[in-house]
Amino acid sequence: MKKFLLASFFCAFLFINLFFKKNIIAKEIIYGTDKIITRAEVAKMISFIYGNKKDILECYKNREINFLDSEINDWFDKYINFVFKKKIMTGTSENKFEPEKYLNLNQAQILLDKINVDNKIKIKMDDENKNKFVSYSLWVKLFLDLLSDLEIKNIKQKEIIVLATHKQNKKDILKNFLVSDKNYFCHEGIDFDFYEKKVKVLVCEQEILAIINYDFDFDVEFKINKKTENKIWAENDLLKRCFYLKKDLQGKKINMNKNYVLKIKSGEVIDFDELNNFNERKKN
Repeated sequence: MKKFLLASFFCAFLFINLFFKKNIIAKEIIYGTDKIITRAEVAKMISFIYGNKKDILECYKNREINFLDSEINDWFDKYINFVFKKKIMTGTSENKFEPEKYLNLNQAQILLDKINVDNKIKIKMDDENKNKFVSYSLWVKLFLDLLSDLEIKNIKQKEIIVLATHKQNKKDILKNFLVSDKNYFCHEGIDFDFYEKKVKVLVCEQEILAIINYDFDFDVEFKINKKTENKIWAENDLLKRCFYLKKDLQGKKINMNKNYVLKIKSGEVIDFDELNNFNERKKN
């Protein structure tokens, strides 16, 4: 009986240990597992395989498409025009593209084969599931594999900390733009509801093509200008803003106009340290 209990305890320990390694230590949350990718989102991502935003806009000067469901004021119109001209994506009928329609497995495979004539990426499917819709996260994974096979260099993965979007600051930030710790980015066609999160994105220059994963904890550098009992006012080269302080930090001394590294979690400063001290600790 004792041996059985010890064996049971050991198995339980292994399960808990593996669970925590998988779910706690790997904190990043994969984006889009419960979201289905649309034809418009796919058109935008594919466009950047063949050029940058400047190329896409230059091509748009001679707009060729005449789909009834894609108009000049639609965010996706220029991307649909670009992939249509490249003969990569066509309409679902003569006068319809159906940009908001979901992509299915069979259509995804056709696109992969068309973009790369030597394509070795094969989606597992049969007659029963070939019309099943493709999740956002699956398409992003397939797209990353495609970029790797084609050795595309202008599209890169980048980890950014989202400090503000147009939703938080309509006065200073344009629609479809965000401010990160790295720079300003355009996120046209992506509902970027990731305020105060660390996000891994797929970018071409300053355009975000897709979201890969995200995390709630991050460190960011700011110069602190002012402190009250429960708030601090800070700025960097891109942004000025106010943060709430965790309760047990409210009495902690701050030297004004010094650079600090703030640790943010769910919109609240949970720790901070002077930049010099932070860098010294990192070295050690």
